This record gives sequence, C-alpha cells and structure tokens, in this order.
Amino acid sequence: MRAPCATAQAGHTRTVSTLAKLGSATDVPAGTFLGLAGALAWQLTGRAWQEAALAASSGVYDVRTRRYLADVWASAGLGHVALPEVRGPGAWSPATTALAGELGLAPGAPVAVAGHDHPVASLGAGARPGEVVDSIGTGEAVIAVLRPELAADPGHLPRLLDLDPYLSVEMWPSTGELLVVWERMRPGLAMRTFLDRADLGRSTLDATAPPPGTTRTDTTARAIDEEVSLALEEGRHVDLVHDARTWGELVDYYVLLAQRGERLVREVTGAVGDTVLTGGGLRSPRWRAAKAQLATSSLEVSTVTETATRGCAAMVGVACGWWPRAEDMPGTTRRRVSPGDPAAMDRAAAELGG
Repeated sequence: MRAPCATAQAGHTRTVSTLAKLGSATDVPAGTFLGLAGALAWQLTGRAWQEAALAASSGVYDVRTRRYLADVWASAGLGHVALPEVRGPGAWSPATTALAGELGLAPGAPVAVAGHDHPVASLGAGARPGEVVDSIGTGEAVIAVLRPELAADPGHLPRLLDLDPYLSVEMWPSTGELLVVWERMRPGLAMRTFLDRADLGRSTLDATAPPPGTTRTDTTARAIDEEVSLALEEGRHVDLVHDARTWGELVDYYVLLAQRGERLVREVTGAVGDTVLTGGGLRSPRWRAAKAQLATSSLEVSTVTETATRGCAAMVGVACGWWPRAEDMPGTTRRRVSPGDPAAMDRAAAELGG
C-alpha cells in the first residue's frame, strides 16, 4: 500500500532517497541541504538553490504543488537542516566566486544545474516528450513524459504508484513536465556478478551464446528468473552454470523485462511516440542483438555519445540564449532499427564506437 508521503512526492521512499540516508545518519550538521550538484553551483555562484528534479529525489518534495513536505523532513529528525529554494528548468545563477575564476569561468557566466542523470541523458540522446527512452547499462531506466491531461488528474499519481513499486515521477529537465521513470533493472550489475564466476570472458560468451530467442523457453527449465536476477544485481552468487547458454538467457531476460517496463510506462504516461534506445550497453554485441531480434516494434537508436554531458550542455545553451529550448540543440542523430534486424543495430552501434 502506498503511504501519503509517497503519493505527495510521487515515489516510494527507498534507502537511496536523501530523506532515508540523512534520517538514518547521526549528528547531521545544521545548515542548508543542497546535494552535490547544488553544492558545486553554490561554490561557483554563492547562491544556494536546488533544481526541481533533484529536489524530487530527496523524498520530501511534492511534485504537484512544487512545495517541500516540511513536516516529513522534520519527522525524520532533520528539522534543523534548512531546505533550499527550488528553481524550475533553465534556472541559473551568475558565476561570482574566486573558485569560479580559478576554474576559468568568466565573471557572470551562467551556472545551471541540469537535473537528474537519467532524464538529462535522455534529453541529451535527442528524446522529446511523447517518446519513450530505454537507457541500457549498469542500470536500465525506462522513461516517458506524462501527458498533460493525465498530469492534471489528481487521482492518476496514486493509481500509478499502486501499479509498481519501481515507478516514480520526476520532471523533464527542459520543461518541468511530469516524467515517469521505471527503475526495476540493474542489468550491468547482474552481468558483472555472472562474469565473476564464469571461466570465459565476456567477448567469448557474447560470441558463443545461442541466438536471441533460442534460449530455454520452458519456465520450469529457465535458470534466470526474478529471484536469481535480483540476487545477481545485489552481487550475491547463485547456483548457476556459468556458460554461454546461461549468459544468453540472462541477456534475453533483461531485454524482455525492459519490454514489460516499456509497456507499463506507456500505459501510465499515454506516450505513443518512438522508443529511443541509448546507453553503454549498446557496445555489447549480444545485448544489442537481443534488443533488435526480440523487439516488437521499431527502435530509434541514438548515436549521441556522452548523452548526459550533451544534456547538460543543452540546458546551459538555453541559459546562454543559444537556442530557445534544450531540444533545439543541434547535433542529434538517430538510426531506425526494425524488429529482427541485428545488422542495422550493429551499424548504429558502430557510430558509437561499439
């Protein structure tokens, strides 16, 4: 069951939430909580403020009313720690400090906090509201902006949170629209744990694994299931045959799980646009082959490298007046991949150096 706090801040409070981390600490010094990005901006500008999406990740920010849940913050024993002003998309402060000068910033240069990593990287990958982003790597997030009529429905967020504990709501960095994020998967961590026990290296396993879709289909015979995947993500070794067949099954499991997450995200957001595929996982031949072979609809593969850096640059460009919206930053390239066409996926990955 969802708690009132979860409904207000549109996310289930977890151990990684700022509230949970600080609330469990002892002797937290008095002052203003900023987070790392906010603290760096303060060092460069002398102004203490927080970007809205990062404020939402604190666990005490109401994404609908755009106000802090001060009572919840105080109940965690943090009432003596001030919460900063929250600013919307494109906000910035001028560089004024000695540190800014030492780093080569011109006096008055705009200093902006772009936002949370996955949404900013999605923006950098060239995604737009209405599309779904599947970012594959150590963690795999599926992201889409909530359609305006659903965002305006006061009952939609509670229903959304009841559907899946891995759903949460943040803000699209460019516009501040509500953004749904599904973060059930940590495939890169699971694969790393598997490789720790395998006699063969990743490149050999990729090359010798059965083709996507040909691994064990009988549920009772599968080596990889929800329990096993979660154990691997946590770094726990499980009783598996660490061979190429099981490796292929592990990769296919996460591809099919991501498809389930995408269907869920489309259902709750109303997104009907393209699926934009991005992330370091595209450098894995077996992983990208499974993404193509098991796909049920066409994919748009972003060929932008360093997507998070590019997303930050897009936001700063707005602050500098270089373009009216972050989405208007030039340089976005994508390649369309039809279902069952691993060769097209390989060509797209080649542009990424994969």
